[in-house]
Amino acid sequence: MTGQTLFLPVEIKKRELLGKALLASVAAEAGHTSYLGEQNELFDRLDRLPAGIYLEKVFTRAQARRLRRYADLGLYIAGWDEEGLLYRNAEVYLNDRIAPEAFGLLDQFFAWGGVQQGDVIDNFKGSPPPITPTGNPRFDLLRPEFREFFAGEAKALQARYGNYILVNTNFGRINHVEGYDYAVKLREARGTVGTPEARARALRLDDYVRQNLDGLLAALPAIEAAFPDHTVIVRPHPSENVTTWRDAAAGLTRTHVLSEDNAIPWILGADAIVHNSCTTSVEAFMLDVPRVAYNPFSTPEFDVELVNLISAVAHDSDGLIAALKAVIADGHAALDDDAAAIVERYISAREGALACDNILDVLAPVTPPQRSAGKALINRLGGLAIRASRPLRWALNPTAQSDAYSRQKFDHLTLDEMTGILDQFRAASGRFAGVEVNPVAGSTTCYRFSQRAG
Repeated sequence: MTGQTLFLPVEIKKRELLGKALLASVAAEAGHTSYLGEQNELFDRLDRLPAGIYLEKVFTRAQARRLRRYADLGLYIAGWDEEGLLYRNAEVYLNDRIAPEAFGLLDQFFAWGGVQQGDVIDNFKGSPPPITPTGNPRFDLLRPEFREFFAGEAKALQARYGNYILVNTNFGRINHVEGYDYAVKLREARGTVGTPEARARALRLDDYVRQNLDGLLAALPAIEAAFPDHTVIVRPHPSENVTTWRDAAAGLTRTHVLSEDNAIPWILGADAIVHNSCTTSVEAFMLDVPRVAYNPFSTPEFDVELVNLISAVAHDSDGLIAALKAVIADGHAALDDDAAAIVERYISAREGALACDNILDVLAPVTPPQRSAGKALINRLGGLAIRASRPLRWALNPTAQSDAYSRQKFDHLTLDEMTGILDQFRAASGRFAGVEVNPVAGSTTCYRFSQRAG
């Protein structure tokens, strides 16, 4: 893959930016060029950039139009699902996240691990693209060789808040920043409730999530009261309505609802985390931070195996307090051999080669076609038409995001931020001395990673 070009779109900055910046840095170290940026701004520039490999992250029916555009531009389409580590069951996951009309356009898919790989192969309706369990670059940063990257921020949080318990939430299905009705319209637009069985299952899942949301909201006063020497930090998911949590914490004195920055320093600095079916529980496991899964409402249909396997589990507020006291005092017992083997099937690249290296190895033989002058002109005209028609299409789209929601997911990205991230990668790993990052002309969020000239 000598001299290859990668495109790395970012939707949720707090979740995806660092992992994709690491992949761009590893790729640049190996002699490749990467363009990283907010997904819509990067999309708008594809017709003016070289052909290459586009690393997509969404494979719903609504995304199929964009995937066809990538194919028209002569791009090799690979990718992974950022939400593909934890899901209720294989049937729900493929119905909600892996639409045949989108997934079938991929040239290569990277799985978090063997569980996701097997579930997609066994349940996909059609012929899936090649699927390789590489791991995810986000989790490379949780490995010991990069952990120092977050150490300074974690210590600063401890200095500011003292000992704290972190409550990470994941209830966007019910507590969406755009409202519940928007979340319902979104699933309809994605084609995930097209049958009576799917609609009934979606309503059952709504009830499951709503009861767990209500249970955790109600538990906040008990957590604060039981731990007088701790601050309680609530971090809502980027898709959630933060006001719901602020209202619940309004009468409390040591409970703060905060949503800024990446979750990892907050996890690393915490004495323990509380969660409900959230990827942050697995991140806490990777960082050896104690964790409690709070499931006031539980059913085998929707409980998530992995998070309950690696966490202490509580089903009422008394059990939650008892579990928190136990894990804060004593930590977690080591997983037995059977449980450890299950974790290994879910998460590839916990040791050995990085997920970044695994992905680049799979892409090594890829040679996207070069565009002819005529094709380049057609692509440019097509891009102009897409950009010109966007305001009307957004005005007519019932699931178009509000500006407030878009800013909550991705507000800005400056050159100082990007160079600061690269400097931190260098300090934490001793690598990337020959890598540089530069802004893409005319863009406010897109950056080019490459080897330093000379």
